[in-house]
Order: sequence, then C-alpha cells, then structure tokens
Amino acid sequence: MLFSLILSTGVGSLASVRQPLDTRRTFVLWAAVTAFYLAALPAWLPGALHQYESASLIVRAALCLAVTAPAGVLMGFGFPTGMRFINAVDRTPTPWFWGINGAAGVLASSFAVGVSIAFGIYVTFCTSALCYVLLIPAGLAIGFNQTGIFGLAPRSVVGRLS
Repeated sequence: MLFSLILSTGVGSLASVRQPLDTRRTFVLWAAVTAFYLAALPAWLPGALHQYESASLIVRAALCLAVTAPAGVLMGFGFPTGMRFINAVDRTPTPWFWGINGAAGVLASSFAVGVSIAFGIYVTFCTSALCYVLLIPAGLAIGFNQTGIFGLAPRSVVGRLS
C-alpha cells in the first residue's frame, strides 16, 4: 500500500509539470477534488472492503491500488505547487521548504496514525479532506491574483522550476 501511494504521489508530482496549478480556478478545483475524494472514501470503501475480503490476494492488492492511486496522484500536485509559489518570489528559502516538507510528512503521518487509532480511519480521511478544504483560502490568500501565481502569466511559472 505504501509503495502504491508513494509511486502515485510521484506520478502526481510529474503530472503537475504538464498541468500546473497556476490559476485560481485550477488550484481550487484540485483542492476541492482532492478533498471530495478523501471525504467520499468512508461512504464507499467499507462496502468495497467487505465485498472483496475473501477475494484472492491479487484482487485485494488491485483494490488497494485502485483506492490509493487516485489519492496519491491528487496529493502529488501539492509540493511542486508550493515550490512554484516560493520560487516565483524568492529561491533562497527553497532548502528550508524541502526540510519543512520532510518534517511535516513525518509529523502528519504520526498524527494520522494517532487519529486513526483513537477515532478510526474514516475520521482520518475526513480530517485530511478538511485540510485540503482549508488549503483553498490559504493558497488564494498567499499566491494568486487574477492572472496567476504572483501576477505571472499562467504556465510561465513552470519554467522557473528548473
């Protein structure tokens, strides 16, 4: 499961180069779709797990991949988008943001495990969906105006990543 999530997150990061979240519309759409997917999991996942609990290992592995891959691809857009936000203003703090991302990943995964143990995995899904919903006003407040990221024309920021 972890492998499929990490791999699909990498695919999402790669896809963010071709389809950057460089306008208000694409950013809000991405965050809303990600939040919706995570919030919808408690509605359909228990039934799917119950239906396939006696299936073969390969079928259950495919179900795991089918559940985690869309979430991973969607979540993979986040870090490259944040780095584009920062690089559009100043490249100096880039190493710090790599470090913050690593630390946040460790802390968030520990928090998610704790929430799952205390309240259940479905509360964890809903909590993560809420985080993506809260990302919308935060991202709009710090990085977008009518033309794109920090006033740059949409898609012009992609070249600044290299």
